[in-house]
Amino acid sequence: MKKVIILFLAFIVTAAWATDRKKLERQRNAKLAEIRETNRILRQTRSKKNVTLKELRSINNLIKVREEILDGLANELTGVQKDEFLKQQQLKGIKIHLINQKDKYAKSVANTYRLKNSTGNNWHFIFSSTSFNQLFQRFRYLQKITQYQKQIVLDIENDKREVEEGIVVLTGLKQEKELIIGDKETEKQKLEQDKQIQQKTVNVLAGKEKDLRRKLKAQKAAKAKLDREIERLIRIELEKARKRKAYDKYINLGDKSFNKGDYESAVTYYEKALNQWVNTKTARDKLNRAKAALKKQKATGAKPAVPKEKVIETPSVDKVNTANFLANKGKLPWPTSNGFISEKYGTHAHPTISGVSVNNNGVNILSTSGTVARVVFPGTVVAVMEIPGMQNMVMVSHGDYFTVYAKLSNVFVKTGDKVTLKQSLGKIYTGENNATELHFELWHNQTKQNPAYWIIRK
Repeated sequence: MKKVIILFLAFIVTAAWATDRKKLERQRNAKLAEIRETNRILRQTRSKKNVTLKELRSINNLIKVREEILDGLANELTGVQKDEFLKQQQLKGIKIHLINQKDKYAKSVANTYRLKNSTGNNWHFIFSSTSFNQLFQRFRYLQKITQYQKQIVLDIENDKREVEEGIVVLTGLKQEKELIIGDKETEKQKLEQDKQIQQKTVNVLAGKEKDLRRKLKAQKAAKAKLDREIERLIRIELEKARKRKAYDKYINLGDKSFNKGDYESAVTYYEKALNQWVNTKTARDKLNRAKAALKKQKATGAKPAVPKEKVIETPSVDKVNTANFLANKGKLPWPTSNGFISEKYGTHAHPTISGVSVNNNGVNILSTSGTVARVVFPGTVVAVMEIPGMQNMVMVSHGDYFTVYAKLSNVFVKTGDKVTLKQSLGKIYTGENNATELHFELWHNQTKQNPAYWIIRK
């Protein structure tokens, strides 16, 4: 029973850890791929003559990813050590069971031998019975002894095989543990090298503070211009949305009033709908029909026989888009096919200039040269414009949500285009030291959002 419990617990824990280990291995491989990608970006942005912040940010990302790999390796090592311990306990239980089975078998054989010596042989033991019932019982007894001994032999063979297999697994786990320990040491050495390069880069940039402050001032001015344009465009889009909503409401109320024969109210509602300037032809046609019906009603004093207006109440497209966008929080694809977040959202300290903070309304993503920006969710392009210092910018509406893609060298879409998931919007601008960096923002109406909370976590 003890063996069964040990084997069962070992199976449950080992199976759970096997799943976790595969997950950790996938994560480690993804991190290693990110390191290779970051190194490609670093090679593109690195210059022998001119050290830039982009280079420092690439190095910082390398360090961050290496530290994550080390954490993952530590978890893998802990898991393998637990697996090794469980396998040792499992083998211990099997060996104990093997010893017990051998002991049982030896005792059973000894008892059979004593019985044989006392009766001469098994057949003499059976046929010396004094009654048929005793004969049958003795026959059944000898049959059970034979079956019992055969089962013990089978159990012994199974235990031996499990011990042999367990030793092989245990050897593999020990080798795996040694490989992980070796990987950890390798990553530690690379991390230390990256930190040394990081410190050298910081020191070089610290000696270029005047130039960095000049560039930072220009970047702040460009971002401020972008912010003003985004806020202005969002106000325009929100006003359009308000008008569309009001238009739908007044048209719907006008149709209901018209169908009831209350043409005076219908005229009032259709006039309000016309004032929204959303679909003036439809509103004007409905208004003229209601005025004609009202005039005839006043002239004859009777309700004219006219076709009823079809009342259609459907959720607004903006409402549907908003709900779908919100449902995908944390699952949106990246606006680039490669790269890493080189500057995070919000206010944070400048990496090299002491006492200076930097504010970012979105995130910056450093990618390889030639990368294109792609839309993270289906929507409508509501603006395409050039902003000094931010190159070209594209804004896409997703109901009450808006995404902004800036620093594009050229654009593939125009205002009014319907765009699909991952559709290319434009090529990302490659600037100083071959740095290809996208500026990406996400807004809910007039409230800024942290894009890192919305896109898939790498």
